[in-house]
Amino acid sequence: MSTKATTPRKEITTVSDAQWDAVRALRAYWVGPAQTAQYPDEVILATAREMLHDHPACQAPMYVVSSPTEALAIAKTFYPDSQKTSILLHYYCGLWRGAWAAWYEGAAILGVEYEDDVYQTFRRRSQHCPVWLWCDHGIYILRHPTTIHWNSARQLHNTSGPAVHYTDDFNLWSINGIAVDEQIVMRPETQTIKQLTNETNNDVLAIRIQRYGWDRYLDETHAVLLDSRENHVEGTLEALYTTTTHGLRFLATCPTGQIVCLSIPADITTCNQACQWLSATPMNVLGRT
Repeated sequence: MSTKATTPRKEITTVSDAQWDAVRALRAYWVGPAQTAQYPDEVILATAREMLHDHPACQAPMYVVSSPTEALAIAKTFYPDSQKTSILLHYYCGLWRGAWAAWYEGAAILGVEYEDDVYQTFRRRSQHCPVWLWCDHGIYILRHPTTIHWNSARQLHNTSGPAVHYTDDFNLWSINGIAVDEQIVMRPETQTIKQLTNETNNDVLAIRIQRYGWDRYLDETHAVLLDSRENHVEGTLEALYTTTTHGLRFLATCPTGQIVCLSIPADITTCNQACQWLSATPMNVLGRT
């Protein structure tokens, strides 16, 4: 898309309070109502065809769906083999384009001039068709979710339900921006030590244990404290435990209150050694511990 400013160019050197107020209101729109706004199917399809216009894909059947599950259900009418159907749908997620639409529109409020018809096409695409799915027989445009929950850091977050709700059979679950599953959010007490043992993502593991209960986790893994300290350099409280199911575990409480739980080699005996080992270990290795 062309966003070339019209000529002659003008330098923007001052911005009024009213303009900044308008920018703040615009931001509130794009991070709020714009993400859950619902549009008629005909509006969504018109925008999709406008975006494709002379592309051959414009001739393919188009469907507006409320979830990937609904798209799969339609696809199965063409491909009864459910195993094959499960891999037929590809997707393109352009949610980030909404952020760019906000940047462009905010710049326009401050005085930048664009080719308006080109920008409006881009804006409609960001509003109406952020997520596309397709397979051999057609294109599916995913409607916006009906609800989205954020924390104060603008991370997807909900500890009592889905962070993003599309339909009853399709939701996204997230805690502090970390993708988790329904069990962790809705039934954390039903987790098992085996699930915790098999968790390979340390961010998810920390959330699992927090939801499971740290006291319960330490008790059921028969954890024995080997060393602890207050790390004034990092601003953390640290503890090194040996467990019967997870080997050595290094726990650190960040200034934010979050607790991380990392696997440590068996020859480490102090928190200081654990920190030295962690600082020398690539993150992709830590993610597999």
